[in-house]
Amino acid sequence: MSSTADGAGFRPASGAATLDGMASTPVVPAPPRVTLRSPGDLIALTPYLLGFHPTDSLVVVALRERQVAFAARGDLPGHRGPVRPVARRLVQLVASQAVDAVALLGYGPAATADPLLRAVRHAAERRGLRIEEVLRVDAGRWWSHLCGNPDCCPPEGTPIDPGTSQVSAWCAYAGLTAVADRQEVARRVAPITGPARAELTRAAGRAAQTWRDLLAGVPRDRQPAAVLAAGATALQAALQRYADGGTLDDDALAWLAVLLESLPVRDLAWRAITTEQPHLALWTDVTRRADPARVAPPACLLAFTAWRAGDGVTAGLALERAHQADPTYSLANLLADLLRRGVPPSAVDGWPDIVGGWPELPGGPPDQPPTPPDQPPAGQVTRPAPA
Repeated sequence: MSSTADGAGFRPASGAATLDGMASTPVVPAPPRVTLRSPGDLIALTPYLLGFHPTDSLVVVALRERQVAFAARGDLPGHRGPVRPVARRLVQLVASQAVDAVALLGYGPAATADPLLRAVRHAAERRGLRIEEVLRVDAGRWWSHLCGNPDCCPPEGTPIDPGTSQVSAWCAYAGLTAVADRQEVARRVAPITGPARAELTRAAGRAAQTWRDLLAGVPRDRQPAAVLAAGATALQAALQRYADGGTLDDDALAWLAVLLESLPVRDLAWRAITTEQPHLALWTDVTRRADPARVAPPACLLAFTAWRAGDGVTAGLALERAHQADPTYSLANLLADLLRRGVPPSAVDGWPDIVGGWPELPGGPPDQPPTPPDQPPAGQVTRPAPA
């Protein structure tokens, strides 16, 4: 197998999608280039496309004009799990991205990996997609479904020797990383526990009292403006703190989390996300440390930041946190819809000026359009912070 992927493209940077546990991460081509000359090179590259080393997974590396367009990963079904409907829907999503070829990798034993590999291959062929390679990877070896030559693809499998591929070294030189597994990524957005959580809970109580004091101190018709002003001040201070490499103390973080429950404040933070940093650091920290009942707004801001940076895994995990806090939260549902449909972040190039002209998504518009940030709900102050 031989294909070419552009350097910066190995760091997912243009979109994500989720389908039945499958997360895809389109990538943006940019020089310099590295050429994949063997199945070993493809195997060496794949963890860097995903950001972690896959296990018990099906990975689709999609190509457009022989350059990597995106990588998609899904959990393998169990021994009795249906494969054809999953394969059909995954290939439908892949084909909607205007790619022309795919390479398939199944990570796991033959009994669970091979049925899904075959189903995805057949579904892709019916869609007219060229099949570059079909590999199964397990226990430090790989097997090719396309090559029956025992001289190059022995029946006992070919040992994976990372030292024979220059791809891993190239990825390291490019500053790309791949953590041990998806669980390690999940831990980065998991809620803080233990004694630190107890301190954060006390800070949340103080923030709730500050909220009540704020509303009590101004006439009702001036409350929305007072909340928005407080939110702008807290947001500016937070962004500056993380830009300087610091973090918020418990009280400042708890106060920001309370203010984000106001939709105009949340939208102010949302439309401020025009670069990856310091927003990724800020919203990761707030998502981890905020009162779990208030985590939906910061988790959505984290998901949007990660999606725009091409990190579909973190985006999906952040949305899981948001839905756990509030299954009806409209921004979480909007972003989940973008991920499911495989919409690339390039669809919102020019953010935030595109709001009000939200791009039409493949297969139809999202369930709910975003709140135009320049038109906050008139007079709206969302539910007061509970005691």
